[in-house]
Amino acid sequence: MNEQLIQSQELKGEALAWAVAAVYQIPAVILDGHVQVEAEPGKWLPFDPWDMLRSLVLGHVAAVHVPDEIASLPCAEVLSMQIKTSELTGAALDWAVAMVEWPPEKCSSALAGRQSDVTADIVVRNGEVIVEFREEGNPLEARYFKPSTSWAQGGPLIDRYNAEIRAHYLPEPTSPRQVVTDSVRHNAAEIWIDLPDGMARSGLGVGVSALVAVCRAVVAAKLGDEVDVPEELVKP
Repeated sequence: MNEQLIQSQELKGEALAWAVAAVYQIPAVILDGHVQVEAEPGKWLPFDPWDMLRSLVLGHVAAVHVPDEIASLPCAEVLSMQIKTSELTGAALDWAVAMVEWPPEKCSSALAGRQSDVTADIVVRNGEVIVEFREEGNPLEARYFKPSTSWAQGGPLIDRYNAEIRAHYLPEPTSPRQVVTDSVRHNAAEIWIDLPDGMARSGLGVGVSALVAVCRAVVAAKLGDEVDVPEELVKP
């Protein structure tokens, strides 16, 4: 494995995760460009150095009093941008769907048949969305979340929301003046959700694939026509 020397103060992302694992002599491997550690025999999970800090605190006290003004702040300032739901793509779209699936105000999910609540933290590492599950503060499982491209993660949304998928044709501009001579086939997805007041709201999404379409439809129905996403997920 080829290596390069990086000054400690310049470490970030996966390089920082690798360095922390090395300092604390934690066996780690690189899988698909990400540092992972063996949670149990044969089961590798993304490595988050912040987990070690939490464990260090938990080893001394079960709870800590912190000032109200910082109690709900993330570990670092996260710059965000407001993007139209219809324009969300890639990791930004995945992030928005994750916020629907595990909203901050009700951040719990039943996992693997467990009866107790499992908290879920949505984090961004190197431009990818990861959902970290915890039980009573202890790391349980971490997943890369890519519903806009993974049928295993995005496919169930179609059934869960009873989404209607149909062909949708968009005009294709062929010159700077937007002269339309042909059309491009896209997919359109529409879902309906029930509201607390007994009413219902629809969400419509259009995309180059059925997964992108249903993801945009879910976000539109749940979060609206515009959403705030981390700036680092918005490609220039």
